[in-house]
Amino acid sequence: MEYIRKYENNNIHKIFLVVTKQCNLSCSFCVRECDSTQEINIDTKKILSYLDEIKVLYPNTKIIITGGEALLHPHIDKILSKAISLFNNKVVLCSNGTNITTFKKNISLLRYCILQISIDGNEYYHDKLRGRGTYKKTQSTIQYLLDQNIKTIVASTISVDNVNSIKEMLTDMMSIGVINFKLSQEMPSGFAKIRKDKHLSFEEWNMFCDDIYQFIASFTDSNIHLSMRKSFPFIGKKLNMNNVSDKMLCLAGCKAGITQLYIYPNLMVYGCPMLIKHPIGNLRGCNLKDIERTSNSSKLYEYKLNDSSICSSCKYLTICRGGCPGRSVDMYDMWSGDFLCPKIRGKMNNDENIDI
Repeated sequence: MEYIRKYENNNIHKIFLVVTKQCNLSCSFCVRECDSTQEINIDTKKILSYLDEIKVLYPNTKIIITGGEALLHPHIDKILSKAISLFNNKVVLCSNGTNITTFKKNISLLRYCILQISIDGNEYYHDKLRGRGTYKKTQSTIQYLLDQNIKTIVASTISVDNVNSIKEMLTDMMSIGVINFKLSQEMPSGFAKIRKDKHLSFEEWNMFCDDIYQFIASFTDSNIHLSMRKSFPFIGKKLNMNNVSDKMLCLAGCKAGITQLYIYPNLMVYGCPMLIKHPIGNLRGCNLKDIERTSNSSKLYEYKLNDSSICSSCKYLTICRGGCPGRSVDMYDMWSGDFLCPKIRGKMNNDENIDI
């Protein structure tokens, strides 16, 4: 029987505005395939208009302005000003933090934003992944933002390359006053599709999470806020599957197109950067309300797993809902379940007796 993962009350909590594909870096793990050759910027007049529409449709949503390198958009000041005027303290700006001059230029607006700055490991591994000298540049920007009393989140993408350097990075960042961290797995999408040997397994990622949780807990006099989610954290636990709480539903299952949307510079709308092959719609000639319940949107809103999927007989289906479809879309199809799941991986490796 097909399992339908459906939310009765769709409510978009986050809208990501990818304002440019241009970036001054060329990271090998970029899910959006951004670099210095991508001179594609979102139309300023149109995005300002769409911000008004977003406010009407989703008044309490969080606006995440990203790229590419968002600060390279020629009218980023106008976009920031409009977003701040409509959404107050719910505006997040993501940046690689390498050009402190752009931050100083826009500081009067950035005071009203949350800044998310990327640091991917200690100085050696960050520079190896992002370019020589980038660590110190980004660290200087972070220090500047903290000195301006701007809430700053350090975000890290974790892979085989840098997994053993994260504690050093955390210590370094905490020493200059950072208390907010976001750690995420490298995902097999965009440029990272050819880096499959660099992606952590389910077991490796969860061991890393446990280790970092313990490490952060050792700083008893700190006020560290850590955003990090284990993969399939319910596996091995005794759960009442007939009484699944909303909190438990947040542990797994994809939110793409259900609680989050991405608007790209070409005005295409996606549920997630990993689902480029499955767009929700195009804002050219229409508005967000028009595409909110299109047939493409319903593919995500009413996500149907294949009858043949191993997920269909899994005892955790009510919670997991098939995991991350984006992780599987380039492996076989997005309706067969998350290949990071140990049970699906066991089937792929002809070991169907794996017990979870």
